[in-house]
Amino acid sequence: MSLTLNEEQKRFLLYVARTAAQCYLDHTPTPSFEAQARRLGVDRQCGGCFVTYENDGRLRGCIGIFTPDEPLYEVVESRAVETLSDDRFKKISSQEFRNQIDICISVLTPPVKIIDPLRQVRVGEHGIIVTKGWRSGTYLPQVATDNNWDVRTFVTHCATNKAGISGDVLRDPAITWQTYTAILMYEKELGKGTP
Repeated sequence: MSLTLNEEQKRFLLYVARTAAQCYLDHTPTPSFEAQARRLGVDRQCGGCFVTYENDGRLRGCIGIFTPDEPLYEVVESRAVETLSDDRFKKISSQEFRNQIDICISVLTPPVKIIDPLRQVRVGEHGIIVTKGWRSGTYLPQVATDNNWDVRTFVTHCATNKAGISGDVLRDPAITWQTYTAILMYEKELGKGTP
């Protein structure tokens, strides 16, 4: 899947996320999105996808996947429901979701291995994956810009705070670095989505 989505596709994916999550919370059947997804061309695979929930600018959940096997709309649907159970946060109620949660969907390119994150990562454009042994962490591209971080802060914070890797992370040869880019779609900009 090429990493381009038009406004109609973005609105539809936001609709899928909101509808799937709200149906889950309300214990009602989720409608089928397949025919519309096929018509809009979002029934193909993607490099990855994260669904993020915020309440008044505060993070309330973020769950994603790299290299999924399912088509994009199904990945959005499943991650929208899984994000409701992000155990780092208090559970989201049906009422909070309906009235206060804003959704952001990040559709990712496949990760690419890099050698020198200080030179190869572009703040605001690249997301980062850092891995050492069984420890790993990722930050979406918007994390750096949302926090006004430079590249050094972005990559070292991900390594130490998200992945839990200690030591001089920029000189550790056992660390693997990867980058990816993302198409972002925000309800704040596009509305609650349309079927």
